[in-house]
Amino acid sequence: MIVRKDAALVVPILLTEKKECDIRDLPLATWRDVVAAVMEPCKEAVPLSYLYEQIQSHEKAKENQWWREKIRQTLQCHPKQFEHARHGMWKLKRSAA
Repeated sequence: MIVRKDAALVVPILLTEKKECDIRDLPLATWRDVVAAVMEPCKEAVPLSYLYEQIQSHEKAKENQWWREKIRQTLQCHPKQFEHARHGMWKLKRSAA
C-alpha cells in the first residue's frame, strides 16, 4: 500500500459561516413576497405611495421599469393575501389564529 500526499504543507479546510438572509431578498422572491414584506409590520391600511416609497430601492424595482404597475397588479391579483380598504389604500389580510 502506498499513501501519498500531493502537497505536504497544504491541508484542505472547510469553513462555514452563519448568515441571516431574508428569503424575500433572494433572487427567486416574487412580487407578492416583496409587497407582503413591506406591509407585514403595518397594522393599518397603507397608501400606494408608501408601498412605492418602500419598494423603489428593491432589486425587483430596479430591474423593471413598470414596477409601480407591477405592485398594483400584485395587489389586485392576490385577493386572498391583500385587501383593498378604500381608494388607494391596501392592507395585508391576516389569518385569525
